[in-house]
Amino acid sequence: MKPGSLIFMFFIGFLFYFYYNANLFGQTINPEIPMPIKNSLDKEYPGWYLAEVGIEIYEFFKRSNLEFYPNYIYGDFDGNGMLDYSLMITYCDSNYVIAFLKNKQGFKKYVLDSHDKNYKDIYLWLLKKVKKIIIMT
Repeated sequence: MKPGSLIFMFFIGFLFYFYYNANLFGQTINPEIPMPIKNSLDKEYPGWYLAEVGIEIYEFFKRSNLEFYPNYIYGDFDGNGMLDYSLMITYCDSNYVIAFLKNKQGFKKYVLDSHDKNYKDIYLWLLKKVKKIIIMT
């Protein structure tokens, strides 16, 4: 094996590790967010991004193989048969927990909470049976 190819393999391995563990480096995974929600957030919170959570929370979600993220959940929260979404986003120096409830006209936005972006111990949790949003502290 040539010395250059060993360096290349190390580099590829590092990129894979970095991608797989992106939250460990202060970045968030970006799930598919519906375009109307993205557009609404882009208009009202330019430069927003999904909020970061603490390393312990991230590791718990990763170990538990949950079907949702600590900063992004969806389900039929209001029982009308349509998919609703809740996101915890960072904008400027704050994190916001925002729910988007779907109805026949589109999405209605509700700001549920706001807190300092450096407080990383808040996350979203989806209760499967009742499908309600709760904020854990």
